[in-house]
Amino acid sequence: MRIIDELRGEQEQIEDMLENIYALWHLGKNVFMDDLLGKMTITKWEYKRYMKKLSEKGYIQPCECETDYEKPVSLTSKGKELGAEIMRRHQYLKGFLKAVCNVDDETADHDACRIEHIISDEVLGGIRNFMKTGNVADRVVSGHDLSEFYSEGKYIFDVSLYYPNSNSPRILCKEFYDFGEDIETEVSADGNSFFYLKPLDGKKDERKREGEIKGKFEGEERGYACSCIGKETKTGYEDVWFLLQNEWHKAAWNERGFRIPSDSFVYTISGAISVMSGEGKIAFTEANREPEEENIRTISVCLW
Repeated sequence: MRIIDELRGEQEQIEDMLENIYALWHLGKNVFMDDLLGKMTITKWEYKRYMKKLSEKGYIQPCECETDYEKPVSLTSKGKELGAEIMRRHQYLKGFLKAVCNVDDETADHDACRIEHIISDEVLGGIRNFMKTGNVADRVVSGHDLSEFYSEGKYIFDVSLYYPNSNSPRILCKEFYDFGEDIETEVSADGNSFFYLKPLDGKKDERKREGEIKGKFEGEERGYACSCIGKETKTGYEDVWFLLQNEWHKAAWNERGFRIPSDSFVYTISGAISVMSGEGKIAFTEANREPEEENIRTISVCLW
């Protein structure tokens, strides 16, 4: 899909608005007018005008009356598809500018936001290939879904869990022995790829999880806000959390394990050999307790 063809003649702010709506939805949040006004330097009049344009193009559910602007914004499937593509473009451009131009995060984010509106598919394709295979020093990228690096399918990678402040050598945390050295990974072409952190067979019986889902909301399809009800365990935790964009989210549980989005990791891509590693922050807590510093661990995945 060519974005500049889809929104030809419209201001950059309209495309930015769709990107912001998708980004908040991607985090499992309801999107209100005040959220978008806080992220963008626009007036309420401009907001309503841009929302009308997005509605006319079929990216959001239509606003039938004035009071509809006070309700949460609802993306259509077409809007989710385009929003995901805009965000992927932004992340690739931002990662490229940081790796090649050695600029700071704020500068890369600002310039990527401007470039993404005019760049051609051919040039973006070249940047994507460079970020995957370019012969440069190790590159660190964040906010990327694994579908940007791997073909759709299921993989098994090596995983380690460490105490966050342990270095030279790194010290495996006690929870590591509940899960072992393998982590199942499902890469999806739609940009929703997940790691599944699953207890070892003996630990599954010990934990006696019922898998009952408590409380549902829109973000649950991304793996957020799932509470698994179970008894107190020897390890002293019931819930697993992951850190995404500086916010803690409770990992959903199913028969495959705790589901952790791949875009919550920071990836280091080696320029010398075909190896990539990813690191993220997770936490183990008792049921329905917010993570505290002593609960936090580093999860490290080696991707070959």
